[in-house]
Amino acid sequence: MKAKNLFILIATFSFLVGFNSCNKEEFEKQDDSLSEIVLKSGTHTTPDCIPEVISFRLIAGRYKDAGEVTITNDGEYLIVTYTGEDGWLIRSTHLYVGSEENIPANPKGVPIPGHFPYKNRFQEPVESFTYTIPLTGLDSCIVVLAHAVVVKDDCEGNDQDYQPHKRPYKRVIRREGCSETAWADGGYNFHDYFGIKRWGYFGKYCIQECEDEKILTAKMQIIDTITGETKWAVLYTGDSPFATVTGWCYYMSVVNITGDANYIMETQNYAVPMTLGTLSIDVEGDNKTITISSVFEGSIINWSYLFYGTVGELEALTDVCPDYFSFPYSVTESALTHVYNIQ
Repeated sequence: MKAKNLFILIATFSFLVGFNSCNKEEFEKQDDSLSEIVLKSGTHTTPDCIPEVISFRLIAGRYKDAGEVTITNDGEYLIVTYTGEDGWLIRSTHLYVGSEENIPANPKGVPIPGHFPYKNRFQEPVESFTYTIPLTGLDSCIVVLAHAVVVKDDCEGNDQDYQPHKRPYKRVIRREGCSETAWADGGYNFHDYFGIKRWGYFGKYCIQECEDEKILTAKMQIIDTITGETKWAVLYTGDSPFATVTGWCYYMSVVNITGDANYIMETQNYAVPMTLGTLSIDVEGDNKTITISSVFEGSIINWSYLFYGTVGELEALTDVCPDYFSFPYSVTESALTHVYNIQ
């Protein structure tokens, strides 16, 4: 299949000389902060899909900024984290996530934190606490009511108490600090939204879905412009997902496009491994320009096949090695450079 928006750049033979000094050091393996994924014939690594983390301020006693509550999700769980800041610690938490209609409330419509399904009280106050809640049963968009009791050693308006059993009676300031009820402010307040006098805040959150990460690999063949001898090479970073010691792909690598990058096209079918070409990636917005170049003296590219798609799509093309003839992008015209423009 021909590459979409494909341009073939043909340079003069003398241009080859400028690439003769290219080596592995000039095209180092990229560190893409990888995590493991699995192919049919082996394993490879690719960046996790990380949804955006939404942050609500944790407001204590109506006006005091006591920390934050963050909300995010992965493919299985909603993750809600309370964090105290500026000396505030968390004594207890009460959390409701779900539909607006099912918020536990009294007959006047006032939310009741003690009836929230997720709650915790700590023997000693903590700085942070996380709830991990299965996404199963949650609507795609939910309301989040995150309540807490927070404490601080030194704050204005320390609690005061009477000790009438002591004579003479006198007011004693409690030295352990103050305690406040707190709500996570996600942009909605009880008074305006529910029409009630009780103060409090809440927010809304929509479950984020990650698109399948896409990976890239390539194979090329070069041809000697004088002798007609051919050699082939594959994208190489030193790591291969293909669990084979006999198939041609045993050293073929797979990478993610996370930004501009440079890789080598190597062959290991000879006594000494040889770098036959380079693969360069240039990213501009959603557009990605993949340039495969011949750097082997006296040779040009005879053909190249490029895969850019999901792990599942590559797996479907892989028995022992990928069926590169079925890769979605290819160029079969001889040139010094093959350029692919993809999205």
